[in-house]
Amino acid sequence: IPYWCLTIAFNVLASMMICGRLLWHRHTVAKVLGKSHTTLYATLSAMFIKSAVLYVVVGIIHVVLFARESSYHNISLGVMAQVEVSYFIRLNNSIVKYYCYNVSLPT
Repeated sequence: IPYWCLTIAFNVLASMMICGRLLWHRHTVAKVLGKSHTTLYATLSAMFIKSAVLYVVVGIIHVVLFARESSYHNISLGVMAQVEVSYFIRLNNSIVKYYCYNVSLPT
């Protein structure tokens, strides 16, 4: 149980730090280049927050089931793995979409 609690706490802390850094860069870019250049930072921050919330909820459910020695905790492990994979797929897709539609190549 301590492993899962520490894992969940670390994921929350890391996500908060990453989002804070992204929002700080967004603020800096908005001051220098204007708000039209900050969509990637906002998109990535929102995605980190959504994924972190989903992972934390599933993780808490897993800890509760594991602590109660329920056999259903094995199901929550599979769900946690799917949450992690979907997070990386969404991250990749949002970056690709941003660069495909918003960045023009030099001619």
